[in-house]
Amino acid sequence: MGWTIIMEDEKGNPIRTMPEELNLTGERIPRNEKFLLLKKVVPFGDATFNASMMDELITELKELASMLPGDKQQIDEVISYALECKASKLTRLTFYGD
Repeated sequence: MGWTIIMEDEKGNPIRTMPEELNLTGERIPRNEKFLLLKKVVPFGDATFNASMMDELITELKELASMLPGDKQQIDEVISYALECKASKLTRLTFYGD
């Protein structure tokens, strides 16, 4: 079980897709009161974040990487997508659950 991560334009058209699903060790994002955005990412749903949310999303992803060091490489790849979205104001990042 994992999430397909896609950077999309403002109309939802895919721009770039992570080559592999994000599969975390615990299969879920751990509960953390700091995760205002990541708490919306659930295994069987979709969560979309626009460019204005990228700073917070990046902060939360870095915290997640520190909590799950075995998944750091995958999470760093998601961060690279988030940085790209931040640079382009008309994009969004969507996590598609199973």
